[in-house]
Amino acid sequence: IQRPRPLWSEQRPADWWAGLEAACALLAARAPDALRQVQAIGLSGQMHGAVVMDAQGTVLRPAILWNDGRSGAECAALEAEVPRLHTIAGNLAMPGF
Repeated sequence: IQRPRPLWSEQRPADWWAGLEAACALLAARAPDALRQVQAIGLSGQMHGAVVMDAQGTVLRPAILWNDGRSGAECAALEAEVPRLHTIAGNLAMPGF
């Protein structure tokens, strides 16, 4: 996790892929028969993380994670401007969202 500024929380999606490759390499070295039985790999986690990509699917910047707080002031302003926001949107204005 990178925290380049206060309240920021980011990760490089390439690190997620590198972790998968490292895990598969370790499995291949230690239990090749088990690796041959793998039929699919599911990816989950980070919940509300934002991965920004271009039209070709290239990641443009580190992913902004669910626990990033940089938009706290904007959320407070939005809630003040639209008091019924929770009713309208069905969710609170929260930095992680």
